Amino acid sequence: MAGAPRDHSGAGVVMIDSIELKKLPLKAGETVLVNGTPIRLEGGELMVPASAKVVTRAQLLKDVAQANTATKRIYFILQAMSLDPTNGEAYRRDLMALIDDRAENSTLVPVLKSLALIAEFARLGDNASALEICRHLIDFDDAVVRDFPATAEAAA
Repeated sequence: MAGAPRDHSGAGVVMIDSIELKKLPLKAGETVLVNGTPIRLEGGELMVPASAKVVTRAQLLKDVAQANTATKRIYFILQAMSLDPTNGEAYRRDLMALIDDRAENSTLVPVLKSLALIAEFARLGDNASALEICRHLIDFDDAVVRDFPATAEAAA
């Protein structure tokens, strides 16, 4: 598939379960810092600052097959950049190509501004902010397809 994200993880198409994790034995009420973010265990739940940018498992694309739109392919690459930073430069090239392709196929100013913000946040290494904007763009794309199916079909 042209423009499809390549799998740089070496783990096949399933990416999110292939990263190496570190076990943190937390006691109730104990706080640790992870990459500068305080995390506390309370009542079986992890507590993080309200301002923390969090991506839940439900928000992750489980594999490349779920990246079935141009915006979801961008999201998948951003996700890969977050989960596999050792291959960041290869992902960055793929990301910019996907953003360029998506921008060339849109004349909507909010979409173009969103893509510019995604590219800038990714350039700055703020993948969490880029993912957040991209999630909104996915929701926008879904709304267009749902509310204007003939227009979306003609654009395909």
